[in-house]
Amino acid sequence: MIKIRRKGEREAPRPGDEKALKIIVYAVRAVIFIGCLVLSLQTIYQIGRTVHPDSETVAVSSAKKETNVSVKIGNQVNNMKAYALDGIKYIKKQYSIPEGVEKAPEPSFTGWLRTTDLNEVMKIVGDAYELLDGQEVKFNTDIVLQPGTEVTCYYDETILAITWKEVRNGSSVTFSEVKIADASQLRRCIAGGTYSSGIQLKASDMAKSVNAVVACNGDFYEFRNLGVTVYDRQLYRCETKYVDTCFFNSKGEMLFRYAGDEGDEEELKAFIEENDILFSVAFGPVVIDNGVKRTIGLYPIGEVDRIYARCCFGKLDELHYLLMIATAEAPYSNAATVNQAADYMESMGCIQAYILDGGQTAVIYTGGKVINRVVYDSERTMSDIIYFATALPSGEVSQ
Repeated sequence: MIKIRRKGEREAPRPGDEKALKIIVYAVRAVIFIGCLVLSLQTIYQIGRTVHPDSETVAVSSAKKETNVSVKIGNQVNNMKAYALDGIKYIKKQYSIPEGVEKAPEPSFTGWLRTTDLNEVMKIVGDAYELLDGQEVKFNTDIVLQPGTEVTCYYDETILAITWKEVRNGSSVTFSEVKIADASQLRRCIAGGTYSSGIQLKASDMAKSVNAVVACNGDFYEFRNLGVTVYDRQLYRCETKYVDTCFFNSKGEMLFRYAGDEGDEEELKAFIEENDILFSVAFGPVVIDNGVKRTIGLYPIGEVDRIYARCCFGKLDELHYLLMIATAEAPYSNAATVNQAADYMESMGCIQAYILDGGQTAVIYTGGKVINRVVYDSERTMSDIIYFATALPSGEVSQ
């Protein structure tokens, strides 16, 4: 049992401590100054919009960009107050990644750990008490690692990612458990940067290019024309008849629409706007919804009853996710059916789970390398990945 420190627990300053009083005074002055600066920046921003109503800058100054500016300034003000009052008053620092940023902050070199000692990992879990905010990790010391493998772990105050391998039913099963501080850290990268660019790249190359802490393959949208495709809040494909679609919104939630659900283009655009959908993946099927595992019979893609390399994306709790790949890796010769993959995700406590493209496309990347054994021992180029990133600005030291 890990002893969890209470959030914000610090030693109070002694009564009459002049040094503490001076710090408080300086901090208050700093906050007042920052508040004035923020108001000035906002005023300048609005003036710029008024003076140049026909400029290209204004044309691209969408509500999204205004939100990014507001959030960024708000985070900076909050974090400066946190630093100013450190040791006197606890203020939780806030970080996010602005929308439209193609490259996330680079993970800290000191944040990585590779080990076969599960207790070392659990010590890091203990350090992540504030990030976890009362949630429990599924990784634990009772896990039996696949022989000859190690755990790859990354932690800073905005993300905890633990990736390991187990043997289940004669299959090599790679899990990656990820807890993030802000929904903006759950992201999608498509090859070429624009939808339907025709470019395909290796998952590992895409993951490196965007500074992913953990990444997995997406739906390989350019390989088929099924399902609903949303990217960067825009609807690009509207086929609702054959496959289940998984939507990701700005809160980090997974929303499902099942094959055959009625909806034309206008209805789907309204759904996207109403739910603030950022992107979607169209492969499937949905295997767990609201904590209930579904038994899958017929499904038009993925050969559900075949023993095949499977990739699955699941949600454990708020901003808490689980990636899984089941594949053959000598001497373990099995992979998994769709229903077996669902069993693995259910056993880990997923409340939602969705199958992504499998076979040679199935990849989990972290710590600078692909963790699972890829079918044919060769990465397949693909059109897209889903990834998690740190929101801690590059060069800033985690507390």
